[in-house]
Amino acid sequence: MREPSHPRRSTPSACLLYSVRRALVSHSAFGSHLACGASGAPRRAACPTDLFVDGRGFTTVGAAIAILLSCILAFFCLWAARAQSQAAGVQAACDAAALAAQSEVAEFVLSVRVADATLLTMSLTGLAALGVGTVCCCVPAAAPTGAKLLDAGKAILEKRDDVARTEKRALDAAQDTLPVAAQAQAQAVLQENGTEIDGSGIGYVELVPADAPEVSVGFSDAASEAAQEAPQAGSEIADAAQAAEEAAQEASDARKRAWEHDCGNAPSPCMAERASVLSGITAAENPIKHSVDTWSFSDALARAKAYYAHRAAEEAPFSDSVEERVRSAMRAKFYEYALEELESARAVDDGVSPPDIYFPELFSNTDGMRSTRLYTEKAYPVAGGALHAYAGCPGIEGAVEGQGSLSELESGSYEKCSVCQFDASTLGKVASASTSIDNGFEHHYREVARAAEDYCAAQAVALPAAQEVKDFVDESLGAITQAFEDVAARRVEAYPPGRFGTLAAYAFDANHAQADSSFFDAPSDAGSFAAVSSAIMVEDQGENALSSLLDGVEEEIGPPLTDAGDAVLGLWGSLLDAYGSGVEGLTDGVSGMLDGIPLASASGLGPWASNALMEALESVGLEPANTAPAKPVIANSGHVAAKGDGPVAQAVLALKEGSSWFRAASRAFESPSRRRARGRCFAMQSPGFSARRNRLGGNRRVKRCDPVSITGQPRGMRGPVARDGPGTIVSARKNLGQMTVEAAVVLPVMAAIAFIVVNALIFVGDCTAFDIVARDAIRLQADDGFEGAQGAAEVKARIEEGLAMDHEAVEVSCERTGLGHVRYTASTAFSPPFLQGVGVFGISVPPLEHEVSMTVSPYRKGVVV
Repeated sequence: MREPSHPRRSTPSACLLYSVRRALVSHSAFGSHLACGASGAPRRAACPTDLFVDGRGFTTVGAAIAILLSCILAFFCLWAARAQSQAAGVQAACDAAALAAQSEVAEFVLSVRVADATLLTMSLTGLAALGVGTVCCCVPAAAPTGAKLLDAGKAILEKRDDVARTEKRALDAAQDTLPVAAQAQAQAVLQENGTEIDGSGIGYVELVPADAPEVSVGFSDAASEAAQEAPQAGSEIADAAQAAEEAAQEASDARKRAWEHDCGNAPSPCMAERASVLSGITAAENPIKHSVDTWSFSDALARAKAYYAHRAAEEAPFSDSVEERVRSAMRAKFYEYALEELESARAVDDGVSPPDIYFPELFSNTDGMRSTRLYTEKAYPVAGGALHAYAGCPGIEGAVEGQGSLSELESGSYEKCSVCQFDASTLGKVASASTSIDNGFEHHYREVARAAEDYCAAQAVALPAAQEVKDFVDESLGAITQAFEDVAARRVEAYPPGRFGTLAAYAFDANHAQADSSFFDAPSDAGSFAAVSSAIMVEDQGENALSSLLDGVEEEIGPPLTDAGDAVLGLWGSLLDAYGSGVEGLTDGVSGMLDGIPLASASGLGPWASNALMEALESVGLEPANTAPAKPVIANSGHVAAKGDGPVAQAVLALKEGSSWFRAASRAFESPSRRRARGRCFAMQSPGFSARRNRLGGNRRVKRCDPVSITGQPRGMRGPVARDGPGTIVSARKNLGQMTVEAAVVLPVMAAIAFIVVNALIFVGDCTAFDIVARDAIRLQADDGFEGAQGAAEVKARIEEGLAMDHEAVEVSCERTGLGHVRYTASTAFSPPFLQGVGVFGISVPPLEHEVSMTVSPYRKGVVV
């Protein structure tokens, strides 16, 4: 019998329905052909899909199974999210364990650095106190302070040896117990975090490397010798400095007195003031020095030469009287004589060698004149058997018979002129008045000349005494400098276990408690997890490990430090602050201490010794030290494992090598079809992929399949029909209407259920993301120690930055637990925008809350033992 043909027109939904049915029947294991019943009428073959769908739509069984599968998928998503959160928690716990173990190593390293800083700065402080005390002994006024500094430096160096022995014992003991302490801290952290993630596990940490040599603490014999010799040398220096200071003070007083009579008293009477009034000397020839430190005896000598040159050139009688002409002639003789005498004067003084200063003494009376060449010099005219004062004397009658001298006059060879009354007293009293009173230039010149003599005599004693002091100081500072170099090379060195890092392995069994609801029971064993982590040490350049090292040290050391006042403690503090700057910090600390001590003295030994000490310190090869604390951070486990030989290191290396080999092998043995499929997956992600292309290749379309009548109706029917029995046809339009009514009734319920499920899944997903981000943020806080509210605020800021969700409010709190650990609890309130302000029966929908806790072992600063 020929099949009846289909209607010419078919609705799109009918075509789609028949196409699906035809596909189901054609791929069914029960056959895809039409069979005839007993009456000969065509009937549909048996099909397994009839249990789920028929001509009227989905069956009750199909709908129930679809809902059941949806619930299974929803609960599977919940379980997957829970498992992902627990997996992240297990990894975070393993990271926290690695950080806790490495934190013990970091704290030990910090203790070693603090011990090195303590011993080195104690040595530097003691030696610097010896050096500064030696400098103080060069100044009599500061000698008592110098003696105290020498005693304090000696006591500090002796205390340093005691501290070094104690620190070595403590550091060796701490290094021996370091693996046990690291393991204990890690196990405690794992135990506390295991409770937080609902399960139990077992972990193990491994320090890389596991062994270490003994801690090296250097002792300096040179420092001990310097400490023993410095006090005795200081006493000898103080005695020699006292003698040098007394002589230097006399020389200083003489020099000051000469300066005052030369120009220091200006504008009161002095050489400078008298020269400017009595002669036409220029300002350049008559300078005024306002400080004795800038003045020298050569200034007075130059002024005197210029003054007498001007007076000799400018001399003239004030009147035409015989008496005035005689006095003018005598003054001219005196000025010329003074110029000739000053030619032999000298003023050489470099402050190092004995001074060579000579000011010729000018006569001030007749007796003084008789000792000069003017007394025997034949420079006066002789006429009529008499000696005259000058050639124009009115008493000369007739021709001049020759030249005579005052000595000849007094011996009776010549007569005294009755007109000019010239004799030895006439010349001798020329400078008498100007020398006797402070209104005369010669008076101040004589004082300068006498002061020069006193200065030279005092310097002849002071300079050898000062040289003796310098020899003592050079010897003492040489020993101290050698001790500086020795202690700079003897440092505390330690290479502890775990210096390359820490490996941690953690196996965890997640146990879920039975739910109260009988609809869905969680399995008692939710699965097992494993995690591997590693941590290394990095230096925090933003902190200084020595910032509070001196707290309570003054009471610990006792009298040697307190007897010297705050100077030594301040020096030690400055050296600790400058511990990381090497020689520059050492010199700055000593210079700051010297600035607070008055070292000015007449001998100049204080500043000289200070400069000698600074030069000695600058020659010390002291390199800057590293004061940044080492803190634990998470690192690549492969890099750490490559340096270890323990079981965890070998397992990590085997896993990494195995995973690399497995990926390479899977690619090598991949089938061609799989490789092509993987290539198509990559192609779909490329911008050139076309949706029209398919596995048939090219741009050919897949041939359209015509609707197939499962009931055996021929193609081309107007609409699909189904048989309830022989000869009975039910219209598809009626069935489609019934499905519309069912969909209209069920759709709101399904939409509500879908809305609840979607929001639940979103909340679970956000909780999972929150758990991961929160644990990471808490883990990052492990290297900052316990900071209370500040630490909680930092964790909160990291969580908010990591989530970047406006509909979640984050709060973080922290508390202390056993063994010094810190538990951080982070909570979030889930309140999406579409639920804000929504109420049910007048009651607002509260936000959903979730919290997660994690315990870390905080970083603790090292303690000086």
